[in-house]
Amino acid sequence: MLRLVASAFAIASLSGAAVAADIPAPTIPPPAPILLSPGPIAFNWSGFYFGGHGGWGFGQAPFVDGAVAGGQIGVNWQADAFVIGAEGDGSWVNWDGADAVGTARLRGGFAFDRFFVYATGGAAFQDFEDTGWVVGGGLEYAITNNWTVGGEYLYYSFDPGASDVFRGRVNYLFGGLFGGAAPVSIMSLTPIAFDWTGFYIGAHGGWSFVSGPNISDGFEVGGQVGVNRQYGSFVAGIEIDPGYVDWGPVTTAGSIRLRGGLAFNRFLAYATGGLGIEDSIGWSVGGGVEYALTDRWSVGAEYIHHDFEGGHKADLVRGRVNYLFNTVRGG
Repeated sequence: MLRLVASAFAIASLSGAAVAADIPAPTIPPPAPILLSPGPIAFNWSGFYFGGHGGWGFGQAPFVDGAVAGGQIGVNWQADAFVIGAEGDGSWVNWDGADAVGTARLRGGFAFDRFFVYATGGAAFQDFEDTGWVVGGGLEYAITNNWTVGGEYLYYSFDPGASDVFRGRVNYLFGGLFGGAAPVSIMSLTPIAFDWTGFYIGAHGGWSFVSGPNISDGFEVGGQVGVNRQYGSFVAGIEIDPGYVDWGPVTTAGSIRLRGGLAFNRFLAYATGGLGIEDSIGWSVGGGVEYALTDRWSVGAEYIHHDFEGGHKADLVRGRVNYLFNTVRGG
């Protein structure tokens, strides 16, 4: 009897195995797109802040060496290790040729937990009358979740006069755009279908509306080279764009600019600003839109305002086309 039961059990087991062999393996659906940043951020620099600064300026004629003291207000946005923001400041100075200076600048850099290093540049103002440009950089350290200290170098240029400024700064960082200066993972605004990350090269052309002595409206053609890095929906990068212009005696103009904006799949909208270069040096700000026609080619439109030393100003409206290298998604 036991042998009969054992034989029946064996036959049933073999039959079950044969049937199981004919059943296809279950299909496991692919995971949903991950919309979080690659890793947690130990300290989040995102948010509004205000503070004070003080230091010393080394002047170039007609300015003289002298003290600097004032305040600043700004906002940061952090995506992974990258931090971008905008800052405005006003300072009392005793430079003989100036009593007050101020700036409106973009900032961009990298955060290593509570340590932040950045470059900055934008427009400068003297005694609420003359305009110029300013570039520099600095570093900042968060001693608590709300208080930061740092050091900064800024080069101010006016017509005439310039100054190399070294100053210390202290800021109070408010709650932050993502719930405070605390460990967070920043969420993407949209699923990532196209990634703008990578180097690119391209060409542009358009028309310039200019003002200033001995220059006139005219066309502009040139090229650009740059690099983007995408974090979730946020795209940041840097671009250089030399060009030929028909502004009378002025025939070349270009810029070195930071870019930052939001990507919605193949559509990118951005703001930009940095150093302008003509026969003289100045500053540039603007913005644009771009669309990826394929995984490699994009087209767009852009507005750039240049303000150069010597009173030359130009408003550029132009189209552009780029070839994208090394995109992470889409080939």
